[in-house]
Amino acid sequence: MSITITTIPALPWPGKTTSIKLTLGNGGNAARVWCISAPAGSELARRKQGMARVEVFADYVTTPWSFLPDKPGSYLFWIQELAKGSAGAGGYAGAPGGATTETPLGQPEPVVLHVGQRMRRRFGYGADTADLIVHVWGDRIEQTTVATHGEATPAIVASSLKARAAAEMLNPSALIGATAESVIGDLRGQALDFIAKFDAHLLQSGVHPNNDSENTVSAVNKSARTVADLCALIRDCRAAYTRHIKNDDGTGPGAAGYHYFADLTNTLLDVQPANLETASQAMADLWRAYEAHRLMADEDSIVYPHVHEDADTTNVLDPLPTVQSMAAEFAERLASMETDTSLTDNGGAVRLAFAGGFLEG
Repeated sequence: MSITITTIPALPWPGKTTSIKLTLGNGGNAARVWCISAPAGSELARRKQGMARVEVFADYVTTPWSFLPDKPGSYLFWIQELAKGSAGAGGYAGAPGGATTETPLGQPEPVVLHVGQRMRRRFGYGADTADLIVHVWGDRIEQTTVATHGEATPAIVASSLKARAAAEMLNPSALIGATAESVIGDLRGQALDFIAKFDAHLLQSGVHPNNDSENTVSAVNKSARTVADLCALIRDCRAAYTRHIKNDDGTGPGAAGYHYFADLTNTLLDVQPANLETASQAMADLWRAYEAHRLMADEDSIVYPHVHEDADTTNVLDPLPTVQSMAAEFAERLASMETDTSLTDNGGAVRLAFAGGFLEG
């Protein structure tokens, strides 16, 4: 590909004029640019309706092309490089010999211009939630600034004092420059990894005083071909985990003797998987609870009773991708009655929220 573009700002933004410099590779001095596709609802999409393409630029490339995107998304352009010049002086005004010539150089080349798109992901549940805000160009999350884009991101915006204190422990800047695929991972894969490790944990030698053969996770929904299937699969995982830690063989808590004492420390938050957002929250919550549960061993105290014969260091879950890891850490903070002092709230207020059930306001 011999044609490249340079944009100012480097990350184009809806409603902000973008200066586009065309760099040609075949010795041309001009170009014609057509829009082939544009985001739904944009002015270019409206203009192109019923047409294969619409011209957006035709000039010498010494002057940058000014483009005002009005919608986020990806714009596909075809760019034809031209050699533009005069054919020579004519014998009279308007003579054909004096017309400007345009000679196409090579074939039209496709160029995609990505315009930033704002996305959010919710952590937490009930009154204690926080939104992770990111902006995406193409497949990549990039940093935004107040001066250029109106807000600084990646960022976390919390809804309550408790959520703010939990969110301050997270590091959204870790998302800068990452691809969307890498930060969310495979939610179904996370569930299947849990099933394999959890089912092995139930029977792991030397861990439980009595093996748990009643709470293996049902394989009915393992295919998880739809969102509804995936939600059902994660619900099955969470239900089996809850029964296991409570010594419940299906007839009620405490009926079985899988643990010396039921694990009432690493319980799950009240997150019910009903869509992709809540399913991913529920899976992150399950991950953090199980990872803590499998390590509980001989801690004879009222707060942390003797749970396992020995810690399970074998059936370790795969690390979570960045966003899921943040969701798990956020859930861990919400599940605790203790937290580090918030940097932006009164320490006493944070303590009242986490340990006393107080609400702000």
